[in-house]
Amino acid sequence: MQQIRNVHENHDSVIKKLIEIGKVTDNSEYLKDIKPWGIINRQGKAFWQDISRSMETDNLVFLIKGLTLAEKTHHWIGGSVAGSVWLYKILEKKSSVLAEDVATWVLQNSENPYLPYGTMNTHGARTHKEYKERDASYRLNH
Repeated sequence: MQQIRNVHENHDSVIKKLIEIGKVTDNSEYLKDIKPWGIINRQGKAFWQDISRSMETDNLVFLIKGLTLAEKTHHWIGGSVAGSVWLYKILEKKSSVLAEDVATWVLQNSENPYLPYGTMNTHGARTHKEYKERDASYRLNH
């Protein structure tokens, strides 16, 4: 319970570090700092809506990338309700074209089979287009 309270009290600094992780090429220092904050990846939809409400689109993209990299690097738990899933859905509403590019990046940089869509990538797709094509084909045949 204490860790959850700390996330809510310290979320501004954690979010800023996650944005930097998604923004910079050499993010190893930021990744080290963020390791103990894995619980942030399990915050719910309302938390991420509040965080992203006034966020510029570029920072939203960097936050998705930062969360994705932190989850992969530190083996954070998130699954189908990882922070990147909620943020990706918000990004889709803001810019579906940009969201497609981000989805491809996430598919190529994540080990979580639920990212970025929140549904399992059982097809092994590595791009947004490939995911949508394989998903449509699967739905037709099942």
